[in-house]
Formats: sequence, C-alpha cells, structure tokens
Amino acid sequence: MALSMLHLRLCLLAGGVVGLFLIFTGYFTALLTSLNGQLVSMERFRFLMIFLTIAVVLRVAIVLFFPFRLWIDHLVYDELSWHWASVGGYYVGDFPTAYRPHGYPFFLSRLYVLFGHHPQLSAIANVFFSLAIICLSYLLVRKVWSESVARWTMLILIFFPSQLLFVNLPASEPMFTMLLLMSILAFITAAKPLKSKWFYAFSGGILLGLATLTRTLTIIYLIVPAIYWFLQTRSIKRAAINSLMAAIGLALVVTPWMLRNYHQKGKFTISTNAGINLLIGNQPGSGMGWNQPVTEEFAIDDPRQETYVDSAARQRAWEYIKGDPLAFLKRGVLKVLYFYAVDMEGLGYELGQRAAENRTDRYVYCAFITEAYYLTALAFGLFGIFGVYIASSRLRRPEGFILWATILIWTAVHFVFFGDGRFHFPIIPMISAFAALYIEYLVDPLRRRGHTT
Repeated sequence: MALSMLHLRLCLLAGGVVGLFLIFTGYFTALLTSLNGQLVSMERFRFLMIFLTIAVVLRVAIVLFFPFRLWIDHLVYDELSWHWASVGGYYVGDFPTAYRPHGYPFFLSRLYVLFGHHPQLSAIANVFFSLAIICLSYLLVRKVWSESVARWTMLILIFFPSQLLFVNLPASEPMFTMLLLMSILAFITAAKPLKSKWFYAFSGGILLGLATLTRTLTIIYLIVPAIYWFLQTRSIKRAAINSLMAAIGLALVVTPWMLRNYHQKGKFTISTNAGINLLIGNQPGSGMGWNQPVTEEFAIDDPRQETYVDSAARQRAWEYIKGDPLAFLKRGVLKVLYFYAVDMEGLGYELGQRAAENRTDRYVYCAFITEAYYLTALAFGLFGIFGVYIASSRLRRPEGFILWATILIWTAVHFVFFGDGRFHFPIIPMISAFAALYIEYLVDPLRRRGHTT
C-alpha cells in the first residue's frame, strides 16, 4: 500500500510536466523545431552511428552503476532458468511446470549453460535486446511514415527512462518486444508485391510463435496482420493466404510445446497461468495489479496442481464476469487506467524500500523523471493518434493501422485480465512512434496548415 501511494503521488506530480507543456506549448515547439532542423539535416549513417553509440553508452552505464536486483518474477525467472541449465527440463523441484511461458527462461538457461549461473548475464543480453528494439522501431517507422518520424522515434526510445532501467531486470519484456517488432516488420513486408511475400508471412508467424512462447496471450495478435493485409491489398484471397501462412508458422513453433504440456500436465496448452490471471483481474474489488489474497486461495506454487488451479480459477472468473457484466466493464476501465498510469518497474525494488521507510532520495527523484518522461510521451502519443494520424487522410495508411491496432489489442488483453505498469513495455515503441508523428506535426508548418489533405 505504501508503494502504491508513492506511485500515485509521483504520477500526479509528473502529470504536472504535461500541464507545463500545454501551458508553454509555443516555447517547447520552438525548441523542438530547432532540434528537428539538426536531426533532419544530419546524414543518415552519421545520425545512426552517433545516437546508437549514445544508446549503448547509456545502457552499459545502467548495467555498471545501477544495482542489479532479483525480486518477485525476476527471481523466479532466474531460479527456473538455473534449474533448467543444471538439471535439464522445465521443472519446479522434481515436477514439470507449465505455469510461466518458457521462452525467456529457456533463453536465460542457455546463457547459464554457456557461462555459469551469473544472473547479470540477463542485463548484458538486455543491452542487445534494447538496441534491437531501437533499430527495429526505426526501420518500422521508416516503412510506415518517413525518415524524420523514424529519427524522432529512435530518439525518444534511446532516452526513454524505463527502456533504460529495464536493461537491469531479468524480465521477459525486452526479448518479447524485440520478437514482436520483428514479426510486425515481416508482416508489413509480406504485403509488398514480392515473389517471396508468403515466405515473409510465414516467417512473421514463426517470430510471433516465439513471442507467444514468451507471452502466451500474444497468440490472439494474428488477427491484426490479417486485417492489415486486407486493408493494404484489398484482396480477400491475398489476405487469407498470408494469414494461413502466418498461422502455419506460428503453429509449427507453439504446437510441440503444447504437446509437451499435454503429455506432462494433461492439458494441451501453452501455459497454465491464464486462469489465475483472469481471476485476479475479475474478482470483486480487483483492478490495481496483482492481488495476493486471491492467489492464496490456490496452491499456485505447487506444480502438481497447476492444471486444476488453471481450470478452477478460470471458471470462477467467468462466473464473476457473467454474473455482473457492468462490474466487469467498470473493472476493465480501472485496470486499463492502472495499466497506463505508472512506468517505474525498473526502480520497483528501490522504491518499495523507500516507501516502506517513508523517505526520499535519488531513487525517488529518478522515478519522478521516469514518470514525467513517460506521461509526456504518452500524451504526445495520444495527440499523434487522434490529432494527427486519424485526422490526416494522407497519413492514415494501412501500415499505421498495424501500429495503433497493436496498442489497441494489447490494451484489450489487460482490460480483460489485469493491468500492471510493466505490462505496457511492449507497446512503448508504438506509443513513441505516434509521439514522434505528433512532434513532426508540431515542427512542420506545412503539416500544421494542411495535415487533413
């Protein structure tokens, strides 16, 4: 509760930064215009080398100078990975598990096999994942809009505090985000008039399958490229073939693991935690992240009861949803607000200590900067979606659909299940892209005068 109150205070204070921008829009616009002139005029190779070097330096500095903490899910990932590396197989103790998606623990276990049990290896890997996210976002936005918007997107992500701080967490989000962006790039390429377009759809499905093994509910994302292909090609046949190829690629990746779980857990599933996560977000009074009292009703730490817990919790959750649909909608709104409100996961352990001791130091100030940057980027992203993209017939291209639809479907997932600040990490590149689109609108006089043509 103390940590939640600290989050709330920091969120409200950081919201004042967005208010300052609205009050002094003219001054900020002049500053952005001056910076834009330097960014746009810079030769592409030089731009990439300078700012990618800055990105590397900042991320390595986080690894070197910020404390590396193992807590909550991060500690569990480390334990599962080391057990897999040392014993072989995905087990909790002597019993097979399917509770958490195995993609990230498997990757981390391979590092432990090669280099030994050094949890800091996850931070080194995250440096590369973070750089990949920046580069993939740049390439993606170039395909969707323009070089200038891509450069602003890259700039926003390079200095995004939570993107920096996540480097020091053994969490699945950086790897998952990289895989998701790679699949989106493949899906966009599959819409081009190429002889190998179906191969790109198939490859995108494989990448989405790997992402699904890291974040189970990603499997429903396949609907987004299917709609995009139809919007782009205006051909039901072409969209259907691409969708089939993507589905085959995804199935080839996830089916072996589902068969493993059927053999060892008695259930043809990717993971066994969907039921408890659905219940956490849909029992009376839920809406603010993880709910420990609910989980204590079930033995979620006992791998022998995973299948039972998954089914029983899912059934109870649906009873709550069907019993009071209006309450479900109200909870969903609260969950989404919490999902977007806070962006301080990278400082979670330190902030928890400060909140418990009711003291303020550099970590709290760092959290304020993190939250202020995030809320500003979020506000810019909203302006970019509703004030620029949707309002502009010239910019409202199908490629842009795949970006905002990704935000929409990821938000819908947490409307149904439960929201937490770290869960919006994968859509930060999309939010940053729309924030960059809004910045270009601010600094481009021609676009401000005629962006609806």
